[in-house]
Amino acid sequence: MKNLNLLFIEGNRTKIDNSNVVESYNKIKAWGFIETMPIEYFPMEEAKNKLGGRKLYRPTITRKKGEGSATISNFEIKMVEVQEADYDKYDGVCGDGQHRTIAHV
Repeated sequence: MKNLNLLFIEGNRTKIDNSNVVESYNKIKAWGFIETMPIEYFPMEEAKNKLGGRKLYRPTITRKKGEGSATISNFEIKMVEVQEADYDKYDGVCGDGQHRTIAHV
């Protein structure tokens, strides 16, 4: 599976459930990419033309407490708005598979 750099669109699962990310991470770790559960996304050029004024966000993963990199048991996800001028730095917009997208990172 190609490691896609995806954004999330305002109004589509803006609240990410950490337990779903952990579950997705554990499945990916145990079984790898599962063909029947692809991450669906819209290529950036297509998505930009259909935003209708909605904002795009990128998930950021940080450690809840302490120092160093976040681990699967000690992380927090925050959505950060991406400026329109930076949209072309991303592959597209995630349509389905938000938790799997974050878990894959």
